[in-house]
Amino acid sequence: MLDTSTPIKFIIYAPFKAIFQLASLLQMLLYDIPDMAGYLLLQNLPAIPTLAVAKLVTVLRGQKLVVDWHNFGYSMLG
Repeated sequence: MLDTSTPIKFIIYAPFKAIFQLASLLQMLLYDIPDMAGYLLLQNLPAIPTLAVAKLVTVLRGQKLVVDWHNFGYSMLG
């Protein structure tokens, strides 16, 4: 686990952690999960990098992307 106990360590390690997480998500969606569905569902306010990876995967797999925003207003106003 990365030690991010100080601000300088966080600034150094955070980009590497984000890249690792994006690469892991891309690998999981492209290779680990079988391509059996015509849709990829993202629920409730996905982070921008996650949305970009999901869009890339759906384009590469010929799927449609569905984003479920049903609790977005409640979460923002609640």
